[in-house]
Amino acid sequence: MFFYVSSIQKLWKFVSINMSFNLFLELSVNLMKRNFFREIRDTILINTLNFSYLNSVKQFLILLLFKVFKR
Repeated sequence: MFFYVSSIQKLWKFVSINMSFNLFLELSVNLMKRNFFREIRDTILINTLNFSYLNSVKQFLILLLFKVFKR
């Protein structure tokens, strides 16, 4: 569990420093085409429209973490 949380935190730091808004949108659209991400697609889109993209990325990573542990 700690390993996954640590990995997500490191990824989050990398994303928040290096990822641009357009790149995040492109990544989101590509990932949303897959069935694995279908359940969290609406949340990502709503957050992308209403909040900054960093909040959207953070919530996306949190939801992804829960999704991984659910399986």
